[in-house]
Amino acid sequence: MAETNYGVVLKKGASSIGSLTNIDFPKVSTESVEVTHHASNGLREYIPSGLIQFETFTATILGDQTAFEAIKSDIDAGTYATYTIDYTTGTGVTDWSFSCSPISIALNTADATSPEALTMTVEFQISGDVTGF
Repeated sequence: MAETNYGVVLKKGASSIGSLTNIDFPKVSTESVEVTHHASNGLREYIPSGLIQFETFTATILGDQTAFEAIKSDIDAGTYATYTIDYTTGTGVTDWSFSCSPISIALNTADATSPEALTMTVEFQISGDVTGF
């Protein structure tokens, strides 16, 4: 049965990091290692490297000075902390928990001819394992 993604919360430690409007979940990938040899019949051959990588992901958060300053402070400090993508209670989807650091923050376009809520986009880099994946 399909599950809803409504109500997802991004947390640092036990605290939400602002009002989340959108999140692009981390892409999981591995690299290939070329193993072409003289008996490959002129075709390249590959095997998985065995190294799993959780790529950067972005979150869009409603513009909030407190959240902006906290994220900017984390970028300045260059430290990693435990973050959690907390799925809606009762969906049966396991939360993801991981060590990561925000690596960029940008306030999104403010257009006077098309007013919308002020938002900011934050890019995060995961380091190591993801619990619950």
